[in-house]
Amino acid sequence: DFPNASYVEQMLKFNNEVLQDFVNDRYVEKVKKLKEKERLKKQYLRSKSRVQKENIKRRMEQLEQEQEQDKFAATQSFYRGLQPMPDEELKARLDAVGSLPTLLQNMYKVQRGLIITDSIELAAQVEHWDQQIQLLEQLGMPLNNNVTEKDKLDARRGFEELPEILRSYLLINMKMPLNSTSEQVVDAFMDLQLPQTINSLPKEIIEQMKDQEFLPEYNDIEFIERSRFIEDLMPSIAALEKERPSPEEVDQFMNTILDQKTFGLRSKPERLLGGYLIRGMNNLRGDDASDKLVEVLNQRLANSSLAGKLQFFFLPDPVSPTIEDRELGTAFEPVLLVTGVSPKLMYRQLETKKKMDISLFGLLSVFAFSFGACLITDTTTQKMQAALGTTDLVTILQLLGNAISIGLGLLFIQLIHELGHRIVALQNKMDVGFPNLIGSVNLGLIGAITPFNAPPKNLKYLFDFSIVGPIAGLFTSIGLLLLGLEEMIALDISQQEYLPALPIELIRSSALGSGIIESFLGSIVFQTTSSVLPLSPLAIAGFLGLITNALALLPIGHTDGGRIALALFGRRGAYLLNILFVLMIFLVKVFGSDESNILLLYAIFTLFWQRQLEAPVQNEVEDAGEIRGYVAILSTLIVFLVLLPMP
Repeated sequence: DFPNASYVEQMLKFNNEVLQDFVNDRYVEKVKKLKEKERLKKQYLRSKSRVQKENIKRRMEQLEQEQEQDKFAATQSFYRGLQPMPDEELKARLDAVGSLPTLLQNMYKVQRGLIITDSIELAAQVEHWDQQIQLLEQLGMPLNNNVTEKDKLDARRGFEELPEILRSYLLINMKMPLNSTSEQVVDAFMDLQLPQTINSLPKEIIEQMKDQEFLPEYNDIEFIERSRFIEDLMPSIAALEKERPSPEEVDQFMNTILDQKTFGLRSKPERLLGGYLIRGMNNLRGDDASDKLVEVLNQRLANSSLAGKLQFFFLPDPVSPTIEDRELGTAFEPVLLVTGVSPKLMYRQLETKKKMDISLFGLLSVFAFSFGACLITDTTTQKMQAALGTTDLVTILQLLGNAISIGLGLLFIQLIHELGHRIVALQNKMDVGFPNLIGSVNLGLIGAITPFNAPPKNLKYLFDFSIVGPIAGLFTSIGLLLLGLEEMIALDISQQEYLPALPIELIRSSALGSGIIESFLGSIVFQTTSSVLPLSPLAIAGFLGLITNALALLPIGHTDGGRIALALFGRRGAYLLNILFVLMIFLVKVFGSDESNILLLYAIFTLFWQRQLEAPVQNEVEDAGEIRGYVAILSTLIVFLVLLPMP
């Protein structure tokens, strides 16, 4: 009674030779071609020669054409062993399937290993010839996820109206119980996920596939290559993929914002993750030609209907140059990168409540560390216990006052640091967010994260903004340290008993900090058998501020130091420095030069919070200038003096 019984009977009569031909045609050759295509993709992404890339691309296009033809040609050897489907039966099947809702038609095709754009006729032929053989998963494609509730309802009704034998057939192929309801069947079908065969797709693209339509460019090798560098060097742009501009908006940008007097176009826009690359030449002249271009385009964009929808960046070509590009001197030529606008995605902005929670934790960490420093010695601990037992308010208030002084000193240093950022931001009209205090286990406060709300104009602004904060914090810290040591010298012996303290191991982790302390108190303070060194509250705050501001200048991620590295060395240079310094920190720890774990914990913090490079500024073509390079060298020397351990 099974409709395809004749097919099953003929299958039993197949000789081994015919079956082997079918398997080879249908499976082995397809697998070989799929493997070759994946191998060619990897070669394309590794290649540095434009000529070689073109040859590889032509071969890949040839394989794609052969795969299209194989959908029909693969069953030729099969046809030799079986009788073709009668025209009447084919017409009946086409009429029956054609009357089904669209979703069930797609189910019919996908269950036979096809994609939803294939014809119903091909699906009917596959059902006739190949019903008992499971097709390769690579021959299918995920369904369009844009299905309405009405589509699902129509599908459920259509399933219920199918003959019982066809319903059973669908349930068996979907590996579902025969008593499954129509709602369960449709929901299970919509949840089908076929494996991704493009292993080289960037992570952001795979994330997009989970919640939106699979775009054709996601399978384009040139798009994958361009997007790979965007993901590594500008992850904030990759995060804008959901807000990518439409082709119509990009065309409008090119036609209304650009012209030959400002930016002469050389080619069509090139799609990449998060937006489009536009290649051309800056036709403005002068030492600050790139700044002029950005200013002119910003004015035009602000006065157009695209304002608030698009943003652009003028930067060196982010795509890795070929050998020919280097020989011709066209490597890293400036391009325009056009993206959508979403500060929340681009700068990974947190909700207000989360920001407040993080800063509150930072404050608690500061004062918890401060109270710990006041009770770290046996003397102060005993005095506090005795004072609590006898309600000695004078002693309690003195110890609490020391703790509060340490906490307020740390916050004062951070305030000066942030004021430095804010002054530069106001001067250069930069839109920055409110800083979030970040607590630390071994330092009380590791610093703050000050996000941008909009891209800075150029690398000079980025450099100035990034370096002024830590430099201001360093000088303030040195000032407090000196003031605290002067204050400590003036104390008598009885007053020094109430002083808070820091572990000597922590103090010795900074050559500059310990050197200043030694110059005031003498080298004998480091020759004691005690594991802690009493210091005045201001001296402790100054010493800790010295370390935290020096850490902020390390060229890692999008910290102040990472932003400075980006302004001086470009994205590729900053990316390499990031990897180098993180590796150096772990090596320093392995070889025992970071006994207090300051560098290790900071590296872990940046890996979790700030490992990615800063989002692009509008003009990354114009460098930061020679003078700023000298300033960076001087600040680097200070950082090494602070963070190198005491010999």
